[in-house]
Amino acid sequence: MSNADTERNGVQAVIEYEKREGRTEVKRVQRMGFDLITKGHGEERHIEVKSTGKPHFTFRWLEQMEYDALQNDPRFFLYLVTNANDPTLRRIFIYDKKRLMDRYSGEIKHYNFVFPRQDFE
Repeated sequence: MSNADTERNGVQAVIEYEKREGRTEVKRVQRMGFDLITKGHGEERHIEVKSTGKPHFTFRWLEQMEYDALQNDPRFFLYLVTNANDPTLRRIFIYDKKRLMDRYSGEIKHYNFVFPRQDFE
């Protein structure tokens, strides 16, 4: 599968997850530093989705616009989708702003976040 397929499968998995969690108002957005706005239960989330066809991430960098959203948007969440192309193995890992900043590697070349294997257990 192509990277575009993996990304599309990951975003679709997050949309389905958010609806199951009661955040039934879902809007796909572009050029905002995140992919989705979801609303429900009096909460709004601004979600950036990163997907892989593999069972885990070792690191993931953010584009400048995504990092700016993380820095400035208290509603920012990063959802990591593993095994995005296999619905039977697919998993979603959710990082709010605080949890994500705890993973920041401090490398400035890219904004890297380190995800230890135990995050995916």
